[in-house]
Amino acid sequence: MVEELLAETPAPPATPTPTETPTATLLPPTNTPLLPTATPLPPTNTPAPAGPRVVVAAVNKEAEYVDIQNTGGEPQDLGGWRLFSERGAQDCPLAGVIQPGETLRVWAMAEDAGQGGFNCGYETNIWNNSEPDTAILFDGVGGEVDRR
Repeated sequence: MVEELLAETPAPPATPTPTETPTATLLPPTNTPLLPTATPLPPTNTPAPAGPRVVVAAVNKEAEYVDIQNTGGEPQDLGGWRLFSERGAQDCPLAGVIQPGETLRVWAMAEDAGQGGFNCGYETNIWNNSEPDTAILFDGVGGEVDRR
């Protein structure tokens, strides 16, 4: 009966043989960076443009004037420049020099000539007060500079 029990008893599991643990192979250092080098970005606090930059700063259609301003760093000769009323297609040729930081008031009506600034010399209103009427500023070669 002992022989029968031994025959029915399963053999103990085989002892596993130990496996080797892989080891890392170290590579010699190189002078090549692992990541590409970054290109430096330009500073975010860039200075104002050195040249002139003239913009339409304000439009007062009721009082019939437009303010233009030189926000650049050099004077701008306005010879050949034009201020244009989009709705009525009135054109005002400009002249003179606008200095850096200076604002020039451009009056539409001849009657406002004594108020300083520049005067277009129109006898009637040019800015439409009841509908949109954009003021467009053109440079001496006819390129649009700004609008408001």
